[in-house]
Amino acid sequence: MTSSLEQARCLVYDVEHEYIARDQASVRAALTEHKRTAVAAGDQAQAKEIWCLETLLNAQEHYLSAFQAMRAQEFPAAWTSLVHAENALHFLRGHLPDDVGRSAFIAQQVENFQTLFPYRIFTSPELVIGYHTCSVCGAVVRLRTPCGHEPGEIYDGEMCHRKAHDVQLVGVALVRNPVMKTNVISTAEHPYDFPMVAKVITHLSGPFAPWHIEWNEMRLPHSLFAHIRTREPCPCNSRLEYGQCCLNRLGVRQEEGKVTIGAGIAVPPWSFYRSPLRHANDPV
Repeated sequence: MTSSLEQARCLVYDVEHEYIARDQASVRAALTEHKRTAVAAGDQAQAKEIWCLETLLNAQEHYLSAFQAMRAQEFPAAWTSLVHAENALHFLRGHLPDDVGRSAFIAQQVENFQTLFPYRIFTSPELVIGYHTCSVCGAVVRLRTPCGHEPGEIYDGEMCHRKAHDVQLVGVALVRNPVMKTNVISTAEHPYDFPMVAKVITHLSGPFAPWHIEWNEMRLPHSLFAHIRTREPCPCNSRLEYGQCCLNRLGVRQEEGKVTIGAGIAVPPWSFYRSPLRHANDPV
């Protein structure tokens, strides 16, 4: 087991050089023990620091798991790990300086990778919640009767949140920008393809190799969409008929993603194309 808090801190902060050799279970066990000691001593500052280290470790491990899953072409599992990494980094906001333990780099890479996935529509549950309780003190929390603990703040080395009770599911909505990104719509009859993810991941030397993708709107020639009939949905994703949308324009509205790897030079240069996320009343 990692013997000191300083050793555990170094293993988490220097993840780029330590991730292959470090024993995640040993680091986590050491942090748990140090946090227990800090809480028992009433040292709230150190307990909070250790919570930050634990949460950062979670974000790092989810990102590394996602990278390995993409390498193995296990793309749905990779997506789930990317979402978990994103969530862990979200919890750290306001508690940790930028890019400690490569947190800012990981956040940017998670966002970059997510733009390569074909997932565009998600499910979102519509819930009726009876009441909430505080995760710290267990008190029932209402608008006019707060308990005094702030959601998102750290107490005794744990983040305060509200627990929902008497939850009823009243509906499910289809959304484009979900809170829960793991709620992907998938069917066996129409499986997803992941060509963009597969191509980028093969050109990266490792999880901390820098790369970037820049998306810009453009119009592709109609000759590329000659197989689409006038009354079929427009390939620009507007949910209008082709004849009522881009067919009357100079080309079909698409997004072009230009990938660069390394120090600002595309190696090799390539672009991806996808339909933009749009609504029927958006200008074409």
